Amino acid sequence: MTDSVLYETSQDGRVAYITLNRPKRFNAIDSSMPQKIRNAVRRANADPMVRCIVLRGAGPGFCGGYDLEIFAEHAARGQTDGSQDVSKGYDPLRDYSTMRENTACFAELFYSAKPTIAQIHGAAVAGGSDIALCCDLVVMAEDARIGYPPARVWGCPTTAMWVVRIGVEKAKRMLFTGDLLSGKEAADMGLILKAVPESQLEKAVQLLADRIKDVPANQNWMHKQVINGFVEGQLQNAQKLATVFDGITRNSPEGAEASSSWTTTARSFGRWVLTPLGFAITVYGLNVIAWGGMLFLLLCNAAPAMCHPSCNDLYSSRRIWIEVDSQILNALFCVTGFGLAPWRIRDLYLWYRWRLGLGAGTRRKWFDRLAAIHANWFYQGPEPNGNSLLTTTQYNPSKGRSPTPTPRWKLHVVIWGNILNTVFQICLAASRWDQETTPQKQDKSSARAKSTFVRAGTLTGRWKAV
Repeated sequence: MTDSVLYETSQDGRVAYITLNRPKRFNAIDSSMPQKIRNAVRRANADPMVRCIVLRGAGPGFCGGYDLEIFAEHAARGQTDGSQDVSKGYDPLRDYSTMRENTACFAELFYSAKPTIAQIHGAAVAGGSDIALCCDLVVMAEDARIGYPPARVWGCPTTAMWVVRIGVEKAKRMLFTGDLLSGKEAADMGLILKAVPESQLEKAVQLLADRIKDVPANQNWMHKQVINGFVEGQLQNAQKLATVFDGITRNSPEGAEASSSWTTTARSFGRWVLTPLGFAITVYGLNVIAWGGMLFLLLCNAAPAMCHPSCNDLYSSRRIWIEVDSQILNALFCVTGFGLAPWRIRDLYLWYRWRLGLGAGTRRKWFDRLAAIHANWFYQGPEPNGNSLLTTTQYNPSKGRSPTPTPRWKLHVVIWGNILNTVFQICLAASRWDQETTPQKQDKSSARAKSTFVRAGTLTGRWKAV
């Protein structure tokens, strides 16, 4: 098993690099990561050669917060229907002890005898922002994101570093809304030291660390003690209170409701159905299901009484209703094939500009436009020299999951699948029209041939759902 936290030093041994290493889970915090961060910081402090510590994340981003698939198993989070009754799973003392220990591990970065720098790309959200803001200095990519979205309903930042960094009013503004800030916005607000283009992030951090490492360790330790002394007493009390409230928010009626993915999904679907677009799509889908189910039953000879004088007779009730059903389904599928054609052609145009554009910058611009159009399901993730489009929509604090970049092959499949669906619907409509307007072909066509067209249309029609 790969270690969730890596430790290494620079060639001269004077800069220690601590790397959060769960890239497939967006470096989500598991049960062992907090203690490993603490151990790595202590290891750096015990090394007389090390003068500066850099904390960074592997893969697409810095850290997406707690991996609640793991923590729910150990702490029974969000499974109490809002009750504070210990017998139903929520043990306040156990919850506080666990989270307080994690907070103390993260705070090791703040109390470290040697300067600490957080290097943020992609995103540092929820618990990830707790870790990053405990560092003495934070340097972000301009397009990276930082914030605490769970503050809206399902959490309280236990390290309480927001007020230390940006003051009372701005801290309230961030926690009252749970908004995310870009690196540039965070720098303008004073939350972080500075923001640089993502391609220059590593170099900027290296230059800063090189500048710090030339100062004697004792000198920086004394400076840090003086500065931290202004806030340490108040910070410890705030962290204790925040940790208690964090447990309460996660197990309050609102928190329990937010943690129920079924409830959240059902309510969201209900609101969507009441919109004009949602209502139209729902009616369309129900029609496809109803007429498709009827065709399936007819093809399976589920109504023998309709086979008069025989099941394959052109004038039997069964063959007539197969014909009617096929025509209706064909019309329904043509709605998507023809009606969505302009948007599908637009996507194909953007795909073409992305794949065949001249210059990396031009291709990136068209790819960003395409990804933004499909942002409801496609998260592109950060590139080595590109952007990260993590948004509050893609980060769902109620589910407690960290966003994982969507494989790009899915974007190719959806775009080309939609185009092929439209082409097929055109061919299907032309074929059916030719059959129904040419008596010779109409007589020769069989129920099996017609139903084959409909089944193929049904399968290709599912591309939009992908």
